[in-house]
Amino acid sequence: MRNSKEVLLRKVGNSSVVNTSEAVDPKEYKVKEVKETENKWKQRRMHGQCVRDKGGIDLDRAWQWIAKGDLKGCTEALICSAQE
Repeated sequence: MRNSKEVLLRKVGNSSVVNTSEAVDPKEYKVKEVKETENKWKQRRMHGQCVRDKGGIDLDRAWQWIAKGDLKGCTEALICSAQE
C-alpha cells in the first residue's frame, strides 16, 4: 500500500489502520488459495473420486473448467457428481 500510485491507499498504508507488516504477496496468496481449494475438492467423497480412482489424469486440464467458470456451488457439485 505504501508504494501504491493511489493517494488513499498510500495514506492507509502509512496509518496504523492496517498492519502492513503482515501483508502477503498477491501471487503467493493466489497459489496458496488454489492449492487449498484443490485439496478441499479432492477430499470430498464424490468430487475427489475421479482423481483417486483414475491415476493418469491431467489435473491442470481437468481443473480448467472449474477454475475459469462462474459456477454456483450446487451446479458445480451436480456436474462433478454426474461426471464421476
